[in-house]
Amino acid sequence: EEQVFSDIEISMYNIQQLRNFGCSIAIDDFGTGYANYERLKNLQADIVKIDGCFVRDIATDPLDVIMVKSIIEMAKAKNMKVVAEYVETQEQRTRLLQLGVDYLQGYLIGKPQPLSELRV
Repeated sequence: EEQVFSDIEISMYNIQQLRNFGCSIAIDDFGTGYANYERLKNLQADIVKIDGCFVRDIATDPLDVIMVKSIIEMAKAKNMKVVAEYVETQEQRTRLLQLGVDYLQGYLIGKPQPLSELRV
């Protein structure tokens, strides 16, 4: 991540090249490390994935609610889809959907499994 984001102009050029090949761009683990508000503002991504550290206590911690709500609002202003990671409880699911998250990821939705065990 550090190399990718060390020069924003190069990052934006590389992202555009990927888009030219038909790729969608996601900012993973938003809110931690190099995935911060400056990157969300400047990079032309399609999806932002909210890091699980903001999701774990979303049903009980008002500060996590404020943080997640602000991420969602900024992403939506840029026409981005929002994914919440680490969703493990029905309470988290309910609160995140109320706040406007588009997609949920975590053990509540589905645990990792071999392709041979996947049932549709």
